[in-house]
Amino acid sequence: FVDVELVRFTDAKIGISGDTDMIDLGTTAGMVTVNGDLKATGDLTLTTAAASITHSGGTSLSISSGGFVDVELVRFTDAKIGISGDTDMIDLGTTAGMVTVNG
Repeated sequence: FVDVELVRFTDAKIGISGDTDMIDLGTTAGMVTVNGDLKATGDLTLTTAAASITHSGGTSLSISSGGFVDVELVRFTDAKIGISGDTDMIDLGTTAGMVTVNG
């Protein structure tokens, strides 16, 4: 391995002394593995023609926001589904089995 300041380079892996494989450049061209959480302070842009986000864990995948989540033209806010100009077209409410369609 080679240490540069606090960063350790070991084969195709980049890390620190106590965690030497935080980033693995691997052997597949164009593929990087992050071992641990990945935090992006800016936007994430996928430029391939047919991009995907794949979850292979055994339980669930959550997407959350402090405000709302837009998927194409559909907006999810709390238990409401709508669009940008009409955010509560469908209200799943808090009562089990109860759905309100507004409009």
